[in-house]
Amino acid sequence: LLINVTSFVLPATKPYLSDNSYLLIGVIVAMAVWVSRPRLSVLSNVKNCDMQIEIQVGNLFDFRGACVIGTNSTFDVDTSTGVISPNSLQGQFASRVYKNKFSELDADLERALNGLGFDELNDGREGKKKKYPLGTVAQLRKSNKIFYMVAIANLNSHGSIEDSSFDNIQHSLSELWKKVESVGNIDPLVIPLLGSLRCRLKQSRNDFVKEIINSYAVACIDKKLCEKLIIVISPQDYRKHEIDFEKLKSYLNCKCTFPELTAYPNKPESP
Repeated sequence: LLINVTSFVLPATKPYLSDNSYLLIGVIVAMAVWVSRPRLSVLSNVKNCDMQIEIQVGNLFDFRGACVIGTNSTFDVDTSTGVISPNSLQGQFASRVYKNKFSELDADLERALNGLGFDELNDGREGKKKKYPLGTVAQLRKSNKIFYMVAIANLNSHGSIEDSSFDNIQHSLSELWKKVESVGNIDPLVIPLLGSLRCRLKQSRNDFVKEIINSYAVACIDKKLCEKLIIVISPQDYRKHEIDFEKLKSYLNCKCTFPELTAYPNKPESP
Protein backbone atom coordinates (compact mmCIF):
# COMPACT_ATOMS: atom_id res chain seq x y z
CA LEU A 1 0.00 0.00 0.00
CA LEU A 2 2.82 2.37 0.90
CA ILE A 3 4.61 1.63 -2.39
CA ASN A 4 1.43 2.09 -4.45
CA VAL A 5 0.47 5.38 -2.83
CA THR A 6 4.00 6.79 -2.98
CA SER A 7 4.48 5.66 -6.58
CA PHE A 8 1.19 7.24 -7.60
CA VAL A 9 2.02 10.58 -6.01
CA LEU A 10 5.73 10.50 -6.88
CA PRO A 11 6.26 8.11 -9.85
CA ALA A 12 10.03 8.67 -9.82
CA THR A 13 10.36 7.02 -6.40
CA LYS A 14 9.04 3.61 -7.49
CA PRO A 15 12.40 2.24 -8.73
CA TYR A 16 14.12 3.56 -5.61
CA LEU A 17 11.62 1.86 -3.29
CA SER A 18 11.85 -1.38 -5.23
CA ASP A 19 15.64 -1.41 -4.98
CA ASN A 20 15.68 -0.56 -1.24
CA SER A 21 13.30 -3.10 0.27
CA TYR A 22 15.10 -3.03 3.64
CA LEU A 23 14.32 0.66 3.99
CA LEU A 24 10.66 -0.08 3.32
CA ILE A 25 10.63 -2.93 5.83
CA GLY A 26 12.23 -0.64 8.42
CA VAL A 27 9.55 2.01 7.89
CA ILE A 28 6.79 -0.59 8.20
CA VAL A 29 8.27 -2.02 11.43
CA ALA A 30 8.59 1.48 12.90
CA MET A 31 4.96 2.21 12.04
CA ALA A 32 3.83 -1.09 13.59
CA VAL A 33 5.74 -0.38 16.81
CA TRP A 34 4.23 3.10 17.02
CA VAL A 35 0.68 1.89 16.43
CA SER A 36 0.95 -0.99 18.93
CA ARG A 37 2.75 0.98 21.68
CA PRO A 38 1.18 0.66 25.15
CA ARG A 39 -1.19 3.48 26.13
CA LEU A 40 0.12 5.39 29.13
CA SER A 41 -2.49 8.14 29.43
CA VAL A 42 -6.10 8.99 28.62
CA LEU A 43 -7.79 12.38 28.76
CA SER A 44 -11.41 13.50 28.68
CA ASN A 45 -13.25 16.81 29.00
CA VAL A 46 -16.08 17.14 31.51
CA LYS A 47 -19.37 18.11 29.89
CA ASN A 48 -20.46 21.76 29.95
CA CYS A 49 -17.35 23.14 31.67
CA ASP A 50 -13.70 23.86 30.92
CA MET A 51 -12.41 21.02 33.05
CA GLN A 52 -10.45 17.87 32.25
CA ILE A 53 -9.74 14.52 33.88
CA GLU A 54 -6.61 12.64 32.88
CA ILE A 55 -5.30 9.21 33.86
CA GLN A 56 -1.56 8.89 33.41
CA VAL A 57 1.34 6.63 34.33
CA GLY A 58 4.18 8.49 36.03
CA ASN A 59 5.73 9.79 39.24
CA LEU A 60 3.38 11.93 41.31
CA PHE A 61 6.07 14.50 42.12
CA ASP A 62 6.93 15.12 38.47
CA PHE A 63 3.56 16.65 37.61
CA ARG A 64 2.70 20.33 37.76
CA GLY A 65 -0.07 21.20 40.19
CA ALA A 66 -1.18 20.59 43.77
CA CYS A 67 -0.38 17.05 44.97
CA VAL A 68 -2.49 14.77 47.16
CA ILE A 69 -0.67 12.55 49.68
CA GLY A 70 -2.45 9.80 51.60
CA THR A 71 -1.49 9.43 55.25
CA ASN A 72 -2.65 8.00 58.58
CA SER A 73 -5.06 9.60 61.02
CA THR A 74 -2.26 10.56 63.44
CA PHE A 75 -0.26 12.19 60.63
CA ASP A 76 2.88 10.28 61.55
CA VAL A 77 5.56 11.01 58.94
CA ASP A 78 8.88 10.09 60.56
CA THR A 79 10.39 7.18 58.61
CA SER A 80 13.28 6.78 61.09
CA THR A 81 11.00 5.14 63.69
CA GLY A 82 10.00 2.29 61.37
CA VAL A 83 6.30 3.13 61.59
CA ILE A 84 6.29 4.82 58.19
CA SER A 85 8.02 3.12 55.27
CA PRO A 86 10.47 5.32 53.35
CA ASN A 87 9.12 3.66 50.18
CA SER A 88 5.56 4.79 50.87
CA LEU A 89 4.26 7.90 49.15
CA GLN A 90 4.32 9.91 52.37
CA GLY A 91 7.84 8.63 53.03
CA GLN A 92 8.90 9.83 49.58
CA PHE A 93 7.14 13.13 50.26
CA ALA A 94 9.14 13.63 53.48
CA SER A 95 12.34 12.75 51.68
CA ARG A 96 11.89 14.62 48.41
CA VAL A 97 10.08 17.72 49.59
CA TYR A 98 11.28 18.13 53.20
CA LYS A 99 14.67 16.39 52.82
CA ASN A 100 13.76 14.21 55.83
CA LYS A 101 13.55 17.24 58.12
CA PHE A 102 10.74 15.65 60.13
CA SER A 103 10.61 18.36 62.81
CA GLU A 104 9.93 20.96 60.12
CA LEU A 105 7.25 18.79 58.51
CA ASP A 106 5.62 18.11 61.91
CA ALA A 107 5.58 21.82 62.68
CA ASP A 108 3.88 22.59 59.37
CA LEU A 109 1.33 19.85 60.02
CA GLU A 110 0.61 21.22 63.50
CA ARG A 111 -0.13 24.64 62.03
CA ALA A 112 -2.32 23.14 59.28
CA LEU A 113 -4.30 21.02 61.76
CA ASN A 114 -4.62 23.72 64.41
CA GLY A 115 -8.20 24.07 65.64
CA LEU A 116 -9.38 20.68 64.35
CA GLY A 117 -10.83 18.08 66.70
CA PHE A 118 -8.83 14.98 67.68
CA ASP A 119 -8.73 12.11 70.18
CA GLU A 120 -5.79 11.69 72.55
CA LEU A 121 -4.31 8.18 72.36
CA ASN A 122 -2.79 6.51 75.43
CA ASP A 123 -2.04 3.00 74.20
CA GLY A 124 1.75 3.11 74.51
CA ARG A 125 2.35 3.57 70.81
CA GLU A 126 5.42 5.17 69.31
CA GLY A 127 4.88 8.36 67.38
CA LYS A 128 2.12 10.91 67.63
CA LYS A 129 -0.76 10.64 70.06
CA LYS A 130 -3.33 12.91 68.36
CA LYS A 131 -5.78 10.92 66.27
CA TYR A 132 -7.86 12.94 63.78
CA PRO A 133 -11.04 11.73 62.05
CA LEU A 134 -10.60 9.93 58.74
CA GLY A 135 -10.93 12.40 55.89
CA THR A 136 -9.07 15.16 57.76
CA VAL A 137 -6.99 17.18 55.30
CA ALA A 138 -3.90 19.27 56.02
CA GLN A 139 -2.91 21.75 53.33
CA LEU A 140 0.84 22.38 53.19
CA ARG A 141 2.80 24.87 51.09
CA LYS A 142 6.40 23.97 50.37
CA SER A 143 8.83 24.75 47.54
CA ASN A 144 6.23 26.95 45.81
CA LYS A 145 3.83 24.03 45.63
CA ILE A 146 0.65 22.99 47.45
CA PHE A 147 0.23 19.56 49.04
CA TYR A 148 -2.90 18.04 50.55
CA MET A 149 -2.23 15.34 53.14
CA VAL A 150 -5.45 13.40 53.70
CA ALA A 151 -6.03 10.84 56.46
CA ILE A 152 -7.26 7.61 54.86
CA ALA A 153 -6.47 4.97 57.52
CA ASN A 154 -5.92 4.38 61.23
CA LEU A 155 -2.79 2.87 62.76
CA ASN A 156 -2.92 0.50 65.73
CA SER A 157 -0.45 0.63 68.62
CA HIS A 158 1.99 -1.51 66.62
CA GLY A 159 2.00 0.88 63.67
CA SER A 160 -0.05 -1.35 61.37
CA ILE A 161 -3.16 -0.37 59.41
CA GLU A 162 -6.42 -1.26 61.16
CA ASP A 163 -10.12 -1.08 60.25
CA SER A 164 -9.36 -0.12 56.64
CA SER A 165 -12.19 -0.24 54.13
CA PHE A 166 -13.14 1.03 50.70
CA ASP A 167 -15.87 3.09 52.39
CA ASN A 168 -13.14 4.97 54.25
CA ILE A 169 -11.47 5.80 50.94
CA GLN A 170 -14.77 7.07 49.53
CA HIS A 171 -15.32 9.22 52.62
CA SER A 172 -11.78 10.61 52.55
CA LEU A 173 -12.12 11.54 48.88
CA SER A 174 -15.35 13.38 49.61
CA GLU A 175 -13.67 15.35 52.41
CA LEU A 176 -10.69 16.08 50.17
CA TRP A 177 -12.89 17.71 47.51
CA LYS A 178 -14.52 19.86 50.21
CA LYS A 179 -11.11 21.02 51.39
CA VAL A 180 -9.98 21.82 47.86
CA GLU A 181 -13.16 23.80 47.28
CA SER A 182 -12.72 25.84 50.45
CA VAL A 183 -8.96 26.58 50.44
CA GLY A 184 -7.61 25.49 47.06
CA ASN A 185 -7.03 27.32 43.83
CA ILE A 186 -7.93 26.46 40.25
CA ASP A 187 -4.54 24.88 39.38
CA PRO A 188 -4.35 21.20 38.34
CA LEU A 189 -4.81 18.64 41.12
CA VAL A 190 -2.59 15.54 41.04
CA ILE A 191 -3.81 12.48 42.95
CA PRO A 192 -2.44 8.93 43.35
CA LEU A 193 -4.53 5.79 43.84
CA LEU A 194 -5.17 6.51 47.53
CA GLY A 195 -5.15 3.38 49.68
CA SER A 196 -4.46 0.98 46.83
CA LEU A 197 -1.40 -0.61 48.45
CA ARG A 198 -0.85 -0.14 52.17
CA CYS A 199 -4.51 -0.21 53.20
CA ARG A 200 -4.59 -3.89 52.18
CA LEU A 201 -7.89 -3.63 50.37
CA LYS A 202 -9.03 -6.28 47.90
CA GLN A 203 -10.21 -3.88 45.20
CA SER A 204 -8.15 -3.70 42.01
CA ARG A 205 -6.20 -0.69 40.81
CA ASN A 206 -8.89 -0.21 38.17
CA ASP A 207 -11.49 0.04 40.96
CA PHE A 208 -9.49 2.76 42.70
CA VAL A 209 -9.20 4.76 39.48
CA LYS A 210 -12.94 4.47 38.88
CA GLU A 211 -13.74 5.50 42.45
CA ILE A 212 -11.67 8.67 42.14
CA ILE A 213 -13.46 9.48 38.87
CA ASN A 214 -16.88 8.81 40.43
CA SER A 215 -16.21 10.87 43.53
CA TYR A 216 -14.76 13.79 41.61
CA ALA A 217 -17.58 13.77 39.05
CA VAL A 218 -20.16 13.98 41.85
CA ALA A 219 -18.26 16.81 43.56
CA CYS A 220 -18.10 18.79 40.32
CA ILE A 221 -21.75 18.53 39.26
CA ASP A 222 -22.54 22.03 40.54
CA LYS A 223 -19.07 23.57 40.88
CA LYS A 224 -15.60 23.59 39.39
CA LEU A 225 -12.86 22.48 41.78
CA CYS A 226 -9.88 22.89 39.46
CA GLU A 227 -8.93 23.15 35.81
CA LYS A 228 -7.70 19.57 35.62
CA LEU A 229 -7.61 16.43 37.73
CA ILE A 230 -4.65 14.13 37.02
CA ILE A 231 -4.98 10.58 38.36
CA VAL A 232 -1.47 9.14 38.57
CA ILE A 233 -0.70 5.43 38.32
CA SER A 234 2.84 4.57 39.41
CA PRO A 235 5.06 2.75 36.88
CA GLN A 236 5.35 -0.14 39.37
CA ASP A 237 1.57 -0.55 39.51
CA TYR A 238 1.36 -0.36 35.73
CA ARG A 239 3.93 -3.13 35.31
CA LYS A 240 2.57 -5.42 38.04
CA HIS A 241 -1.19 -5.09 37.66
CA GLU A 242 -3.63 -5.51 34.80
CA ILE A 243 -4.55 -1.90 34.08
CA ASP A 244 -6.66 -1.67 30.93
CA PHE A 245 -6.40 1.87 29.60
CA GLU A 246 -8.90 1.21 26.82
CA LYS A 247 -11.60 0.25 29.32
CA LEU A 248 -10.62 3.12 31.61
CA LYS A 249 -10.87 5.50 28.67
CA SER A 250 -14.42 4.31 27.89
CA TYR A 251 -15.37 4.60 31.56
CA LEU A 252 -13.84 8.05 31.86
CA ASN A 253 -15.57 9.33 28.72
CA CYS A 254 -18.92 8.04 29.99
CA LYS A 255 -18.54 9.69 33.41
CA CYS A 256 -17.37 12.98 31.89
CA THR A 257 -20.30 13.00 29.45
CA PHE A 258 -22.94 12.01 32.02
CA PRO A 259 -21.61 13.05 35.48
CA GLU A 260 -25.13 13.45 36.83
CA LEU A 261 -25.69 9.69 36.50
CA THR A 262 -22.80 8.83 38.82
CA ALA A 263 -23.99 7.19 42.05
CA TYR A 264 -22.57 4.78 44.58
CA PRO A 265 -24.29 1.38 44.61
CA ASN A 266 -24.23 1.22 48.43
CA LYS A 267 -25.41 4.77 48.99
CA PRO A 268 -29.12 5.09 49.84
CA GLU A 269 -31.18 7.12 47.43
CA SER A 270 -32.70 10.38 48.53
CA PRO A 271 -36.47 10.18 49.21
